[in-house]
Amino acid sequence: MSLCKKNEFFRRVGFFYDRHVRFHWLHFILFFTIEIGITCTLATVN
Repeated sequence: MSLCKKNEFFRRVGFFYDRHVRFHWLHFILFFTIEIGITCTLATVN
């Protein structure tokens, strides 16, 4: 991953973090938990 791409990635993550964690931290935790749950479920099934 080039440095430019990496900076863009972190900028997007930072924006997402800003929007969801600062103002909707509960929603972020819920989303994060669901994502982990789906990933673990798929890993178990496969």
